[in-house]
Amino acid sequence: MKQSTRSRKFKAILAGGAVLGVGAAVTLAAWSDDQAATGTFTAGTFELQSSTDGTTWANNGQSAPATLTFDAGTLAPGDTVAAPFGLQVTGDYSADVTMSTNGTALAGLTYDLYEVTNPGECTTGITETAVFSDSDLATGTYNTTLDVGTPAFVCFVVTASTDLEQGTSASTTWTFDAASK
Repeated sequence: MKQSTRSRKFKAILAGGAVLGVGAAVTLAAWSDDQAATGTFTAGTFELQSSTDGTTWANNGQSAPATLTFDAGTLAPGDTVAAPFGLQVTGDYSADVTMSTNGTALAGLTYDLYEVTNPGECTTGITETAVFSDSDLATGTYNTTLDVGTPAFVCFVVTASTDLEQGTSASTTWTFDAASK
């Protein structure tokens, strides 16, 4: 019988330990605490838009460039024509803008590029200092920084010299690339 008494005592001690263990776990749980943090990330946006009149703005990429309206259908030596082009950035970030030229030079045609405050200042009699002058249609670069919502305007002034041959033609595409800041 001694063994069964011992066995009962042993079981009683085990049962008491189990109760104490559960009580300790409950006590530990009552003294636990935690903290957490979460983050949500959203990428900002920006878009370079252009305008030929300073009023209507659109995305005129290389696949569908805006058409500049020069004030003459045909040119003769001594003629000068001008057309404005506006740029603006929308979204969250300002941008650095670089103009590159992709065109065909045509003997007898050169252009000057001016910065103007508004499209109405873009005329053949412009008196501002040119960003560059006497560039053929295949060359010319321009750099500027645009702040969100603040448009900038340039003026292309094309001049025909006595070297212009009858019936010739050329075209150029001025591309403005923007990189957000």
